[in-house]
Amino acid sequence: MASTFAKCLRSAVQCHNVSRALMQSGRAFYPGVRQYSTTLADLVKREVDQEKANLDQTEIPVPAGFQLQDKSGSTMIVLKSNYEDEVITVQASIPPKMEFDTPYEQLSIAFDVLVEKKTGVMEFQCSTAEMGFDVDSLAIFDEKEKKIAKEESAEADHQRDMKYRGPALEDLEGELQESIAEFLEVRGVTEEMARYIQKYIKDRKEPAEYLRWLEGLHRTVS
Repeated sequence: MASTFAKCLRSAVQCHNVSRALMQSGRAFYPGVRQYSTTLADLVKREVDQEKANLDQTEIPVPAGFQLQDKSGSTMIVLKSNYEDEVITVQASIPPKMEFDTPYEQLSIAFDVLVEKKTGVMEFQCSTAEMGFDVDSLAIFDEKEKKIAKEESAEADHQRDMKYRGPALEDLEGELQESIAEFLEVRGVTEEMARYIQKYIKDRKEPAEYLRWLEGLHRTVS
């Protein structure tokens, strides 16, 4: 992930340095001409080859009781499980800016936990942390609002954003905080889950989507 091309794509200054190097080598560097496209295609191909060589194929065991859903082309992974008559859904996404030099346990990755009951849905907004994970907020959707909690649409997103999520959980009385942590723990949302999210997102999901993006770019500019 730290190759010259990847850095150029993520830094306008470094891209400028590439153009200067090409000009100094006697090659024309004009956007829109075939010379430029060919050079870009070569750089992308080199990055694709490097990424393929660096892909980590080591198995990352899914937390017990959960099933992983990882859709290609999406930034999100979904883990599903059942607890008694409840459906437990954990959703985590690639952060906008991944810190690759940061140890796993220090990566802060936001994830949501949906606990679906017959009477409604509880949505916990969480984030991974060095000591496991933090619960940032909790929203309650009654039986009539279950569709809002689960639906993937702009309107549903807006309605969820407008939902009252109570006080910051860190401001709640200590015993209540412990009870919420225990409530999640018996449903499989534990430190193990947080570590899995950190490792899978960093070692699997982000590299796979980056490679897919590079291959799409290469097909486009070749």
